Amino acid sequence: MSERLPSAEEALELLSESGCTPQVIKHCKMVTSIAMEIAKACRQRGLNVDVELVRVGALLHDIGRSRTHSVNHVVRGAEIARSLGLPKPVVSIIERHVGGGISLNEAKRLGWPTK
Repeated sequence: MSERLPSAEEALELLSESGCTPQVIKHCKMVTSIAMEIAKACRQRGLNVDVELVRVGALLHDIGRSRTHSVNHVVRGAEIARSLGLPKPVVSIIERHVGGGISLNEAKRLGWPTK
């Protein structure tokens, strides 16, 4: 895959091909639905939101659950996304969708990247 955003259909295929269960894929679809409502509402209020990036990021946010269901799925997901050649903004969404409020020391303890 190139640095272009995959379509929603391609993103769903990537989830399936990576080994995500039907339950994880269903969850990703539900998250996408909510994320799209928020993104569209933000655009209507004049915010500059890349709605397609939100769609693809939401669909792929849990691709790492194809390897682990631990909190570390974000690190594994980012590795998968990079190996697939997904654009950096998508990788960033995947690796940052959990951990709000986690300190640098906690990230180190968890074995997470310290960014």
